[in-house]
Amino acid sequence: MWSTTAGDTLVLPRAWIDRFAAKLADAGLTHPGAHSGDVYNTLSRLTENAYRAGSLRHRPSGRVYPVFGSTISGRNFRVITRPINDRLSAVLDVQTELDFEDTKDIPKPIYKLVDYVNLLPQPGEIYSGVYFIFRDGKLIYIGKALNFRRRLQEHYWCMRHMAVEDGYMRRYFVSFMKLPATTNKDREKIRQTESDLIKKYRGRRTKTIDITNQRTELEIWGESWI
Repeated sequence: MWSTTAGDTLVLPRAWIDRFAAKLADAGLTHPGAHSGDVYNTLSRLTENAYRAGSLRHRPSGRVYPVFGSTISGRNFRVITRPINDRLSAVLDVQTELDFEDTKDIPKPIYKLVDYVNLLPQPGEIYSGVYFIFRDGKLIYIGKALNFRRRLQEHYWCMRHMAVEDGYMRRYFVSFMKLPATTNKDREKIRQTESDLIKKYRGRRTKTIDITNQRTELEIWGESWI
């Protein structure tokens, strides 16, 4: 049982510990297979500075679920709960809440990398152009592809090959700038667009790399296996 800054009390039913341990690992807060002590300690850290951020409404049932915001080590999270009474709620889920950096000429991410590569493709779905990889809200990689899904599956294979943990992988998001690649002129435009954007954003730093596609494939993932 934990109390938030607003005086709300959050609880986690014992029967949900194993399931919730997986959710915390998915959010990058614990390692897969964390024991109950790690789960309780992490929830304590989440709730000690948690604030009431709003609510979610389940349309079919009309139920309202309180949502709390929290920050750990500079990363923002949403804690989704189910109300028991006015000031008591059961914790249902923890999600990473990313504030993507301002890149006005680059589409904001809508997919986690791991989700996109595992989606069943729609018939005829072969999209080309320039793609962007974000980690923890920061743009870290710009690349070009004649087939987005195939190229990102290569990135994903690289992560799996290097035994990157699932929880860490879910910190990566992708976005796309779709451009035709039918003619040589189209493909040249893709190359030029990629080059222009790399030049524009080169020099912005994350903890591990400059934004450039001149580094080796493995270096994209930085400290994920260090």
